[in-house]
Amino acid sequence: MGGVLGSVTIIIGLGAMLGRMIEHSGGAESLANYFSRKLGDKRTIAALTLAAFFLGIPVFFDVGFIILAPIIYGFAKVAKISPLKFGLPVAGIMLTVHVAVPPHPGPVAAAGLLHADIGWLTIIGIAISIPVGIVGYFAAKIINTRQYAMSVDVLEQMQLAPASEEGATI
Repeated sequence: MGGVLGSVTIIIGLGAMLGRMIEHSGGAESLANYFSRKLGDKRTIAALTLAAFFLGIPVFFDVGFIILAPIIYGFAKVAKISPLKFGLPVAGIMLTVHVAVPPHPGPVAAAGLLHADIGWLTIIGIAISIPVGIVGYFAAKIINTRQYAMSVDVLEQMQLAPASEEGATI
């Protein structure tokens, strides 16, 4: 058990550092803007969800969501819609990846205890995450058919979120 705990601790530390580097380099913003340009304005939510999938593999859920939150607010501000419409599918795919795909602590700890091959676990985790992410995207779309009132705090954050016509900026 001590060996598994040691390897998971190293992964947590390296994941936090990687998340900080991605945040400061603007990599998440660049990825989101790239997918938005490729998929078009009508598919911005799908573009952010796709960016969240790729960002979610090396970065932990909470770190990745914190990195993407200003981008979500920026896109929501430009589109003049609730950030919930962007945030739900992004959170769904990132949580799915966090639970199923190494190098996240849960799958790595399970692989260590069961002596499973990390490579196969990664392939299976991604294979599971893609359809679950698609279902989550459409479930969020159904949930978001209703317009929800934003709290005062969210409205203030939307006003503070920098944005341009091309998408979000940090």
